Amino acid sequence: MTFSVVIPWWNRPQLKRTLEANMPLLARHDAEVVVVNCGGDAADAAAQIGDCTAAPVRHVVIPDAVRNRALARNLGALCSTGSVLFFLDCDIILRSDIFAEAAPLLEENCFVTVRKRIESQAEPVPAQSFLKELTLTRELVCEDGRRATVHQTFGGDGSTSNRGELLVKRAHFLHIGGYNSALDGWGFEDDDVVIRLQFALGLRSMMIGEVLHLTHEKNLRGGSWLHDIHRNKQLCFDNYSRGAFVGTYEEDVRLWKPRIPLFNEEVTNAHQ
Repeated sequence: MTFSVVIPWWNRPQLKRTLEANMPLLARHDAEVVVVNCGGDAADAAAQIGDCTAAPVRHVVIPDAVRNRALARNLGALCSTGSVLFFLDCDIILRSDIFAEAAPLLEENCFVTVRKRIESQAEPVPAQSFLKELTLTRELVCEDGRRATVHQTFGGDGSTSNRGELLVKRAHFLHIGGYNSALDGWGFEDDDVVIRLQFALGLRSMMIGEVLHLTHEKNLRGGSWLHDIHRNKQLCFDNYSRGAFVGTYEEDVRLWKPRIPLFNEEVTNAHQ
C-alpha cells in the first residue's frame, strides 16, 4: 500500500507551515505529495514548497484554470502514483498517524475520513462543554435499495468531523469517476464523493484520526458558500435520481491533461 497526498492550492499562505509540520509523518510512510496549483501564483507556491526533501513534493500547475477544488483533486489523482489517495487541504496539520490507522480499514472495503478537526482558533460552545462527542447521522436509502450514511460529529471543545480529508483506494476512486468538477463554487463535493462511494460500491464509511485546521475567514472560499452548498446538493440529488453515480474524472483528464506541463516520467508511465 503506497500513499499519495493530493493538496489543492490557490494563493493560500498556509501551505509552507502545513508542509513543514506534516513532513515527518509523510516521510515515515514514504508518502508522495502532489500540490495542485489550480489558479494560483506559481512562484508563490514554489516558494512555499521550498526545498522539502523529507518526502517528495510534486508541484503541478494547471495553466489558466479557474479555482475548482474538485478539478484540482481529480488532476492531482492523475499526477500521482500511490495505490491510496489522501486528499488533504493546504490548511490542515495532521495530529495523529492517520496513515497507520487507515491502512487496515482500507483493506476491508472501507474509505476513511477525519473524526476530529480542531480549529487553531477554537470557539467552544459553552452549552456543549459537557459533551465529548455529538454525532448526527443522515441515512440515504434509494428506491432500489442502495444505502449511504453520512456522519457529522461535534465536540464540546468546538471540534467537528471533516469529510474534506479523505483516504480512498485509487481503484475505488477511479471506479466512481472521482470528484464532480461540474459542481460550482464551494460546497457538497465532499459529501457527493462519500455518498457515491457507498451507492456505487457499497463501501463502508469510517472516521478516524485528529487534525488541526488553521482557522481562516469563510469568505476566503469566495461567493455565497451556503448558497453553493444548497445548489450543488440539488444537482447531485438530480444525478442520483437518474442513477448517475459517476464523477468527471475521465472528462477532466481528457480536457486538461494536454495542457498540464510535462510531469514526472514515472507518473506518465503509470497512467499509460
